[in-house]
Amino acid sequence: MTFVSSPVLVRSLANVAEYPAGAMFGPRQMSSFEFVWVLRGSATWHIEMGEDAQAHPLTPGTIALSPLGAAERYEWDATQASSHAFVHFELPADVDASEWPRTRRMAQLPLLAALCDSLLSPAAGTDQTMRARSSHIVGLMLDVFLEHEDEGDTGDHALEALAERAVSYVKGTWSATGMRIIAIVEIARALDVSPGYLSRSFRSHFGIGPARAFEMVRLARAAVALQRTSSTVAAIAAECGFSDEFHLSKRFSSRYGSPPGAFRRDHGEDEPLAPLVEHRLMSLWRSLTDLT
Repeated sequence: MTFVSSPVLVRSLANVAEYPAGAMFGPRQMSSFEFVWVLRGSATWHIEMGEDAQAHPLTPGTIALSPLGAAERYEWDATQASSHAFVHFELPADVDASEWPRTRRMAQLPLLAALCDSLLSPAAGTDQTMRARSSHIVGLMLDVFLEHEDEGDTGDHALEALAERAVSYVKGTWSATGMRIIAIVEIARALDVSPGYLSRSFRSHFGIGPARAFEMVRLARAAVALQRTSSTVAAIAAECGFSDEFHLSKRFSSRYGSPPGAFRRDHGEDEPLAPLVEHRLMSLWRSLTDLT
């Protein structure tokens, strides 16, 4: 889909809203356009445009675009508190948004994810300057959102929602106990699904199996620690959920091409997240490394 750039004017700076478990929001009629991206928890987003009614699962890593005139409501995660970022904006009256997509996955669009992060970290300045900068960023977000089709999008929102629930479970476990290997059987049991179905759902959403993906996140955390701290390899191994430094060294070498000590000595300026970028797992990294 090609978007012909139009002037974008934000109505207010991007902000974050918090919801308790089981909260409802709406229905409401949109008087402007709005981007929404979930930071924590999840929601089911119900949206109607004329006779077209849709329901979309929203989880960390998904961004939604609500058009002017839409009727919408949100059902927030019943098991945990949720939060989302949002920004309202206006477009010229002649813009037709009826055929625009409703959601995008940031795993397929790392630039979109970076723009969302930038929008939540505005540079200091006058209100006018900050609004002008935000309008520019939202315009870029809209271009990326509309011009790039999701690769490998199955359109099966149930599979996507299950994959994101698995990510939420792993994040909660790591937040409570620290990083560790979490067996697929454990995750599947917690989500009340079979391990095979969970693996297929995860692969459909992220393009890679869960065990491999979660290990890549732990290895990337280790790579960052090797470059940015003076911790011993043994301490980094423990922090990143490996049984000992020999286990870390074996797995690290298979992914990064050199053992941890050599990586620290010879690759101090290399991109530590390169494997995640290569496999389009940056949204997974952001979800799992924000363990607050």
